[in-house]
Amino acid sequence: MFEAPKIHIKKTKMEWFHDILCICLFVGILLYLAYMWPTLPDRIPIHYDLQEHADRWGSKWFILLLILLNVLIYLGFTFIRKYPHKFNYPSRLTKENAENFYRNANLTISWVKLETVIYFSVLGKNFIDSAANKSDFMNVYGFLVWICALVITVVYFLVQRRRIK
Repeated sequence: MFEAPKIHIKKTKMEWFHDILCICLFVGILLYLAYMWPTLPDRIPIHYDLQEHADRWGSKWFILLLILLNVLIYLGFTFIRKYPHKFNYPSRLTKENAENFYRNANLTISWVKLETVIYFSVLGKNFIDSAANKSDFMNVYGFLVWICALVITVVYFLVQRRRIK
């Protein structure tokens, strides 16, 4: 059985840009939460049904948990990016083309990470705004847009991977 070669792949400019954008989103949502914190009630809606009605309530600290979850997802993607040789590749992976496969995998991770951080940041902002009665909560279409973006991204990079010789 062929063992994938261990190659260190430097981050591309695009990956650095994604990471900087993610960090800006984290800082932005934390600053927004700090600004809005005094206006938030102690009990906020933390779950909505498909008709966008609140059906579960909890502490306003829930929003911090949502932001923490977002950071943990970001860190998880960042961690697995360091081990592209552990991913599942087609049998045509060789020492000669491994770098191209790894770069493709890392770009896929970077895009999915960015899309996930954007979604969870918007979700956090929507929780804050909904709790402060500034706007309605994001409907199910936001979730569907995120899922579609993820599917399109993964399919795009799978097609790119098929072109690697």
